[in-house]
Amino acid sequence: MLWDSAFNLAMSYRYRYRCRFLDDDSYPCHSLIKDWKGKVLLELETVGTRER
Repeated sequence: MLWDSAFNLAMSYRYRYRCRFLDDDSYPCHSLIKDWKGKVLLELETVGTRER
């Protein structure tokens, strides 16, 4: 399953977040923050894991 946020159209930046739920225990995510001109300010990839 893929979860994808819409671009947040704030006044000074745009933010997007996307996660893929591969199984019950892990989900890699990618976030992207751009300024109002479209320049990338931060690009981040994370992996969440559930401990049982």
